[in-house]
Formats: sequence, structure tokens, C-alpha cells
Amino acid sequence: MISYIRIYQALAEHFLLLENFKRAASYIDKALKILSEEKSTWHLGELLLLKSKIADESGLNEQKEKLILTAEQLYEFGKSPQLGRMLNKSKSN
Repeated sequence: MISYIRIYQALAEHFLLLENFKRAASYIDKALKILSEEKSTWHLGELLLLKSKIADESGLNEQKEKLILTAEQLYEFGKSPQLGRMLNKSKSN
């Protein structure tokens, strides 16, 4: 299951780079569906940060901040190096 999550995450990141936010969101939603079944909090945090990028591009600053805050809380719960790097990157942007 984790490999499917990573594939969907990579596809979402790719479509974010292409600024195709609708397609990026659809891949994130697919990965979130798997995560809800697997109870994997650190992957959830990574996907929330990707959703925060979409919210930022859509001008939804309040939603972006809530998503980042939630990802930070998930990081405190399950310290993932990848999630930590993503949080640092999102704070610097």
C-alpha cells in the first residue's frame, strides 16, 4: 500500500510543478483514501503539505495555514525526516 501512496504523491507533486492543481488534488485524494485505511500519520502530513501548496496557489491562505499547522502536529506525533524537510521547505516559501 505504501508504494501506491508514494506513486500518487509523486504524481501529485509532478502536476503541482505543471500547475495542474485539479489533477494534483485528485492524486492526493486517492492517496488520502489509502492512508485513512492504513492509519499512517506521517504520510498524511506529507499529503497535507501538498494540499497546502494547492491552497496557496488558489489564494486560500487560511486553509493553507490550517493544513501546515496540522502537518506540524502530525510531525510531533510521528517524527518523519521527510515530513520534517517538507515542513522546513514550506516555512521558507
